Amino acid sequence: PLDPPPPVDFEEWDGMVRIAFSRKNKTLAANFKSTATMQMLENNYKTYCAANEVMIEPDFDIKKKVLDVLTGLDLAETRASKMDVVDFLKLLAVIVLDGEGNRLIAKYYTRGPGEQCYKTLKEQKKFESELFAKTKKTNSQVLLYDGQTVLFTTSSDVYVYLVGDPEENEVMLLAALQGFYEAVSQLVKYDISKRKILDNLDMVVLALDETIDDGIILETDGNVIASNVSKRGVDTIDVSLSNINEQTIIDAYKQAKERFNLALLR
Repeated sequence: PLDPPPPVDFEEWDGMVRIAFSRKNKTLAANFKSTATMQMLENNYKTYCAANEVMIEPDFDIKKKVLDVLTGLDLAETRASKMDVVDFLKLLAVIVLDGEGNRLIAKYYTRGPGEQCYKTLKEQKKFESELFAKTKKTNSQVLLYDGQTVLFTTSSDVYVYLVGDPEENEVMLLAALQGFYEAVSQLVKYDISKRKILDNLDMVVLALDETIDDGIILETDGNVIASNVSKRGVDTIDVSLSNINEQTIIDAYKQAKERFNLALLR
């Protein structure tokens, strides 16, 4: 496992899912309104406030607070048995750009049936160009841009972005980003650069598929992701040209040609 592990409180995540599925055919509102659950949430909230020196409002009502959250997310009358993983967490896009803002890899996911942000290639390229210009000028690796939560990391001449809804859990998004980045780092021998990405494009795309499937986070442990890629082998890859920039293919071809010419000269 990663050391240190991804900064995700999996106990809280597990607790939330356990409450939601405690009676899977009941609504979420019914599950969260149970006396035992309300008492537990109130005790936990008071403990949190005491530990962080936060004043509790005189008229604080845990039941109202929980129901306000569920209603605000339009989930109060939803039943856990009818929910998809998308209802808990789903990403909108994963983007890998070079040091000049050109696309190396990009995958955009649907929020739901037929619903996708930045549907056309023109919209995607515009978003990527503006996002790159924005992040070149900031040291923060988490920002709200164009109404979306964006987390990114850089290395040499490569920018890796993960885009999610503004309501999504930033800690979970960060865990996915770090897991994918760590896996790619291992696969390219800890030299994440444009050249290495192009040389190992097949493995990088496989690593992305092992981390995220149709916007759903599958794995956040970089070691596990890298291991799964090694087991699958590059012969199983299906690279969609729509996810890769034309310049990426040209650059990859040029580098392959260079390596072939060098081999002939030896």
